[in-house]
Amino acid sequence: RVVIANNGERDSIKPLDLKYLVGEEPKNPEEAGVLAEWDGATWRIVERKQFTDVTGPGGIYGAPDDQSPLWSIGWDRRSVILKLLDGGGWHTFRLPKATHTYDPRHGWYTEWPRIREVQPDTLMMDMHGMFYNFPRGFCRAQTGGLRPIASHLRYIPDFCHWDGRLILAADDTSIMANPMAGQSQSNLWFGRLADLAGFGPRSGWGGPWWKDPVKAGEPSDPYLMTGYDKKRMELAHDAAEAVEFAIEADIDHAQWMPYQTFVVPAGRTMIHEFPEGFQAHWLRATVSRACKATVQLTYE
Repeated sequence: RVVIANNGERDSIKPLDLKYLVGEEPKNPEEAGVLAEWDGATWRIVERKQFTDVTGPGGIYGAPDDQSPLWSIGWDRRSVILKLLDGGGWHTFRLPKATHTYDPRHGWYTEWPRIREVQPDTLMMDMHGMFYNFPRGFCRAQTGGLRPIASHLRYIPDFCHWDGRLILAADDTSIMANPMAGQSQSNLWFGRLADLAGFGPRSGWGGPWWKDPVKAGEPSDPYLMTGYDKKRMELAHDAAEAVEFAIEADIDHAQWMPYQTFVVPAGRTMIHEFPEGFQAHWLRATVSRACKATVQLTYE
C-alpha cells in the first residue's frame, strides 16, 4: 500500500484539461487536496481534503512491521483532521485549530506540519499552529495520550532532536509578496522540549460538525478534549422542531460514557460551559433527528 497526501488545490475550481488517475475536478470549495492510496493496481481516494504528513511509529525509518498503524494530518473548515490507518481500515479523529493562517485552499502556508521524534521514543506533532505530545502507540485500541503543548506563530518546516536538544527549522519571514520584510529570514532554533510550553497559550477551536447534514443516531467523529482548562460548546441545527444533542465523552481509552443530552429548540443556538476541571480524551455527538447540525468548541 502506497499512501500520498496533497495539501492544496488551485484557487479556482473551474475545470481544466487534466487527466485524473482517480477522482475528478473539485465539485465545491470543500474539495481541496487529497489523501489517497494505491494497492499496486488501483488508486483509491481516502478523503478529498487537504492533508500534509503521512507517517507512523517508525518515522523516516519506515514501519516497524506490517501491522503498524499509519497517521496522516490535514484539515477542513471544521477542524484539524487526524486520519488513522489501523487493521486495514481508516479512522477519523478531529482536533482544534490554534490559527486560521494555514486554511487557504492552495495550501502554500502550511510549510509543513509533521509528526516527528523530538526525544528518544518521544513524538511531537505540529499542526495548525499547535504543538502536541503525540503518543507513539496511537492506534484504534489506544487513543489516549495526545495532548496540546503550546500554540505558536511561526512557520516550522521540520524539527528533530540532536545532542540532547530540540531543533526547529524556521521559515519566519519571506519577501515574497511581503513589502514590509526587508529580507527573507530562515534559520534554525536550538532549545529544549520543555521550552515550547512558553511559546503560546493552549487555546484552540473547532468541532466535528459545522452546518453539516447528519443522520439521527449516527455518532460524529471523535473530537479532542484533553489538555485544555476552559471548554465552551456551541450547538445549533436547522430543523423545524427541537433536536436532542446527546454528548458522550471518552474518559478512559475508548470507553464512551454519556455526558449530557441537550434539547436545542428550533431556530436557537445553545451554549454550554463545561465544569472547571472536567477532563476527557475525546468528545462525540449524536442528534435525535436528521438535520444540518453544528457542534463547535472553544478551548483555552
